Amino acid sequence: METAALSMFCYLPMKDEGQEITPKYASSVEELRKALSEAGPHYITCGCRKLVEHIVAILSQLTWLSCSPTFVGDEGAIAIAPVLKTNKTLLVLEIDGSNIGPEGARAIAIALATNDTLIKLNLGPGTAFINPLGDEGVCAIAAALAKNVALKILNLTKTCFGPDGAKSLALALTENEALTELNLSCNSIGDKGALAIAGALPKNATLRVLNLSNNHIGEEGARAFAEVLETNTTLTRLHLSINSLGDEGTRAIASAIEKN
Repeated sequence: METAALSMFCYLPMKDEGQEITPKYASSVEELRKALSEAGPHYITCGCRKLVEHIVAILSQLTWLSCSPTFVGDEGAIAIAPVLKTNKTLLVLEIDGSNIGPEGARAIAIALATNDTLIKLNLGPGTAFINPLGDEGVCAIAAALAKNVALKILNLTKTCFGPDGAKSLALALTENEALTELNLSCNSIGDKGALAIAGALPKNATLRVLNLSNNHIGEEGARAFAEVLETNTTLTRLHLSINSLGDEGTRAIASAIEKN
C-alpha cells in the first residue's frame, strides 16, 4: 500500500466557488494526462522525485503544483526550473520539505527572475524534511526577487540562512514592488540581519506581513524595528516571537506600535 501511494498522483478538479472538492488519484502519467484533458484540474501533487519530470511536461496545464512533502532534491528543482521560467499558467508552487539545497535554489532563482505569473512560492519545511538553501541559496532567491514583478507570497521558513541571506533579502525589498508576505521564521538572521531588513522597510511600499519569529534577534534588532514602526504605513503584521528582545526591546516595540 505504501509503495502504491508513493507512485500515484493526487489531483483536485476545478469546481465552482463554494462547491466541495474531492481529491482524485491517477496511478500513471497516461491516466493523469487523460484526467487533465477531460477535467482540467488545477492542482496536482506528485508523490516522488522520479515523477517530477513527467509533471514538467504538463506544467502548462496547471495553476497549482505541490511537490510536498516529497524528496525532490536539487535534481527535481533543476528539472522544474526551465519550464517555470516561461510558464504562464502556474500561480502556486509548493516544494516545501523537499531537500533542495543551494544548487536547486539557484535554478529556481533564474526562473523566478523572469516569471511574471507565479504569485506564491513555498520553500519552507515539510513534515519530515527541510530545504537547506543556506545563505548561498537564499541570496540567489533574493537577487531574483529584486527583479520579479508578480510574486506576492514567499515562504523561506527554516531554510538555514543567517545574516548574509537576510542582507540580500533586505536589498531585494528595496527594489521589489510586488511582495506582500514574507516568512523568514526559524532561521538565524540575528541582530545584523534584523538591522538590514528593518532598514529596508521604509523603502518598500508593498510588504504587509513579515514573519521573523525564532531568529536569534536581540534588543538591538528590536530597537531597529521599533524605530521603523513609528512611521511605517505599510506593514500590518510583524511576527517577532521566540526571540530574545529583552525588556527594553519589547518596550521599544510597544511604544512604537502606539505611535504607528
